[in-house]
Amino acid sequence: VGYSEDDRGFIQAVVSRKNLFGSGRHLEVSLDRSQVKQVYEVEYVNPYYTDNGISRGIFARQKNLDASAGASAGYIANSSGLGLRYKIPTSEYNALAISGEYESIGLLSVVNTPSEYISFIEQYPENQTVLVKTSFSRDTRDTILFPERGYLASLSSEFAVPGSDLEYYKLSISSQIHRALSNNLVAGLNGSFGYGGGYSNTASLPFYRNFFAGGASSVRGYRTRSLGPRTNSFAKNESLGGNRRLVGNLNLYFPVPGLKNGDSTRLSLFVDAGQVFGHGETLSFSDMRLSSGVAFNWFTAIGPLAVSYGIPINAMADDKTKRLQITFGTLFR
Repeated sequence: VGYSEDDRGFIQAVVSRKNLFGSGRHLEVSLDRSQVKQVYEVEYVNPYYTDNGISRGIFARQKNLDASAGASAGYIANSSGLGLRYKIPTSEYNALAISGEYESIGLLSVVNTPSEYISFIEQYPENQTVLVKTSFSRDTRDTILFPERGYLASLSSEFAVPGSDLEYYKLSISSQIHRALSNNLVAGLNGSFGYGGGYSNTASLPFYRNFFAGGASSVRGYRTRSLGPRTNSFAKNESLGGNRRLVGNLNLYFPVPGLKNGDSTRLSLFVDAGQVFGHGETLSFSDMRLSSGVAFNWFTAIGPLAVSYGIPINAMADDKTKRLQITFGTLFR
């Protein structure tokens, strides 16, 4: 159970059966429900599909999304998917995953759907897409929760194969680097870049695949998913997202004074920078939004808690800011 600014309150549940009927196979049923989305998934996994440890999973997914209940412009997307997922071990630190999925998605407009979305929905109310997704990561961190040294680098892609109703691609690159400066001081540097677009008969990245930035997971001090292009169709001036995203974070971690259990709590000073750019906009570092502040992280017995106070440095008059931000239970989403 948790809370985030984007999804509001949410609940997750997983039922997992290992060694199903003594076969060595796995069966997992999961749900992820919030005010914004409901996701149901079933996956059957053979962890040793090949002798050298390649695993294969067969999955089915149903997702219902009502974006009007969240922090971005409103629309409804109901989708179902069926596919195969392979995980390939390459070394102690490297991991490779490849999946193929057939997805059927239906789009609906609501009262506050902006005109920028309505034209797309009218053109593509129902569409079927075959997606190929890949990801590669290298993780040398000494621990997942509060690392003191090492790095995590990942590259992921999403590609709609030719002949799909919508033909598009997305590419995301991210990295985290940690280094201990002293016994009680750790520096952390995070960076990510995302790019997407359409090809053939699809002019641009479908809006429901857009990138977003702002909030506790990217640029603190600004409201969740508020950066980048926004609609002028309604008084709320909600975020549209964009086909490019650039985010960077510099953190200085140290123990909480007076608390003995440093393995589960820490404070940090941070400087964040980020922005989202829409189709046709020029990517310019001068348009990046900056913030700085202090954050508190606590891995409680019932889930991770993060509290941050971020001060926007170069916010524009129409930017949506929020200095105090709280998230709970979002690590495992």
